[in-house]
Amino acid sequence: MLELKGVQKTFGTATAREVRLFDNFNLTIADKEFVSLVGSNGSGKTTLLNIICGSLPQDKGSVVMDGRDISGQKEYVRARRIGRIHQNPAWGTVGNMTILENLSLADNKQRRMGFRQGTDPRRVEYYKELLRPLGLGLENMLSARAGSLSGGERQALAMVTATMTPVDFLILDEHTAALDPQTAETIMTLTDRLVREKGLTTIMITHNLRYALAVGDRLIMMHKGKIVLDKKGEDKMTMQPGELLQLFGGFNYETPRTSEETYAAYPQFEAAAR
Repeated sequence: MLELKGVQKTFGTATAREVRLFDNFNLTIADKEFVSLVGSNGSGKTTLLNIICGSLPQDKGSVVMDGRDISGQKEYVRARRIGRIHQNPAWGTVGNMTILENLSLADNKQRRMGFRQGTDPRRVEYYKELLRPLGLGLENMLSARAGSLSGGERQALAMVTATMTPVDFLILDEHTAALDPQTAETIMTLTDRLVREKGLTTIMITHNLRYALAVGDRLIMMHKGKIVLDKKGEDKMTMQPGELLQLFGGFNYETPRTSEETYAAYPQFEAAAR
């Protein structure tokens, strides 16, 4: 279980641009729950993920994993239990290393580093078996550098490396946003399969309303550091993209409530909602 208790976060403290984004923010995510997270720019989505992962400290409050307060843990320590995929496919792998080297690096993430061979020939077949279900042919390209792969191939590799070693939580920060529609569909199919097979507790930020509704167990919408919509189970599955889009426009007071005006203000949602 993941819990955020009484979290407070202020940016620009003691300046003319001081903004308190989170004020006594609370959130509980159950084990193996898959949460889709939506909201406008500045709503606090990525800040929330950064606080969970430890790349940004909260000012007050606590982050609790399985009953243990990890607020003081460094980001690299939390990474032993948290896999994270970013929007930019280049951030999840090392571009000047081969596919084999990237897999080997991930394979040894939870082991002590020492002076030994970087890749183990005995693990090659295992790596191929991990890559084969992707259907991208990466299992036959182990000597290719990650930087030479397409965005979708590299994001797929990042998904595999992030979940190779036992992790409990998966954080997805708009991980399909930089991909073309067909590749995004492939990555979402892979995402759903990996999450289900490995039983991962998952939070996924997305601007694709169809993905937000079709994938996962729970839907949360944020606005100005607050949760303004929280749907799960049948309540989530019966929602339609157009209905969600209208709610989005309604919560964002600067945006008119009609669908067409909301589409004009947030064009990134139009194709996904229709």
